[in-house]
Amino acid sequence: MLDAKDSEGLFCKEESIEQRKELENKAEIDRVIDEICALFNNKALGRIWTPQH
Repeated sequence: MLDAKDSEGLFCKEESIEQRKELENKAEIDRVIDEICALFNNKALGRIWTPQH
């Protein structure tokens, strides 16, 4: 069985993994947003994106 100290260590490790995954997800979202913005600002598209009313 795990004692309280071991259990706390596992909790901290799981929390650290969750934080790392969250940071990775945020970085991926930022990258995708940058790619979308670059796509819509690309002159090769031949038109500028405008929101529909």
